[in-house]
Amino acid sequence: MEHIKVYGLDGNSCVRAYDFLSDADSDSDAIEKAIEYAREKNIASVLIDKKDYMLDRAILFYSDMTITVDGVTLKLKDGVFDNVFRSAGLVVDPAEPFGYPTDIKLTENVRIIGKNGARIEGPDKQSSLNYCTGEVEETLGDIWGWRTFMVLITRCEDFELGGFFITKTRNWAVSVERSKNGSIHDIEFYTSCVNGDGINLRNGCRNISIKNISGTTTDDLIALNNGSVFQKYPVVAWKTYLYPLVPSNFMMPSEDPGDGDISDIRIENVCLKPVRFVQAVALLARNGNKIRNIKIRGVYEQDNLESPVHANLIGAYYQENYGTLNSEVSMFDIDINTVVSCKFEYPVLFREHVSGLKVRNVTQKAESGVVVMAHDDDEIEIESCCAVSGRIRDSLENWKRPY
Repeated sequence: MEHIKVYGLDGNSCVRAYDFLSDADSDSDAIEKAIEYAREKNIASVLIDKKDYMLDRAILFYSDMTITVDGVTLKLKDGVFDNVFRSAGLVVDPAEPFGYPTDIKLTENVRIIGKNGARIEGPDKQSSLNYCTGEVEETLGDIWGWRTFMVLITRCEDFELGGFFITKTRNWAVSVERSKNGSIHDIEFYTSCVNGDGINLRNGCRNISIKNISGTTTDDLIALNNGSVFQKYPVVAWKTYLYPLVPSNFMMPSEDPGDGDISDIRIENVCLKPVRFVQAVALLARNGNKIRNIKIRGVYEQDNLESPVHANLIGAYYQENYGTLNSEVSMFDIDINTVVSCKFEYPVLFREHVSGLKVRNVTQKAESGVVVMAHDDDEIEIESCCAVSGRIRDSLENWKRPY
């Protein structure tokens, strides 16, 4: 392929996926050939532009590479059961292609950048066999495991994802696990599926910035959730899971006692446009894992909702599900600053004990709402907060489940 032209993009050498298209190949073939050529020739960047691409499998991203999607849509074909982007280090087990992998090798220095209205979309139609029931069902929701994520970032260091509109998701849009030193920014979501989270940070995520996030989701817009453990599937508990959600959990138990912790996360400029019960930022620590040093700056709720939302905007809501509750305090140094709540009853709600919670500059516009609801014996710093109702802090004893 010596005829392939090398371009310049953002100061790097670049090849175009468009130049690898042929009548004999699918769009996915062309993208893979462009990535393979770039790796072989030590070219830093692959550009996907000029047309929308219909994918029949995930795009695998490798170390030391930038993938730029400029003004086009990456869309899964009908019936495709796979991610749109996935870490190439995940080694799929041929015997169980949707179960735990055989290995996840470290991927470093990766950029996946959208420009000029770039979109990531799931399929219009999907179906698969539920081997627990024998029924053919739509592959929507978390029971279908890690292949339903639009973007799966696992065991990555020094990564960036940003500049996309993500829609028609089949589960969480973006899932990140055991990764560190990352940036996720400038993403808007529109989800309508069951458990349609925007961004999930899972076990072992550290030193990650999340900035300029907005959208309408059917569950949490951003979730910090390290409740996962290694377990064989299907699991019959309060929900039947067919495949694992956190593929890196095959590595457990780890010699590192803090392997499952989430720490040093910065979240800034979040705008929630909810359609039903959601949280802008949810925190959930389970099974002995901790959440530490979280800074949240600028969370806003769209103020023209059709009906009130009786839940919390930020905090730890779920108490009885998603793993074993920790016997000791598991959330430390949570710093929340600049929040505007229009309809949410509790801008800040912690149903679990927290140490070092700071809440500053929160405006509560809901007529009967309160700024902070938490345990009476938790020491919480509250500064420069106001509420129409005059209620700044309330006890969990007065909390009622909203649904």
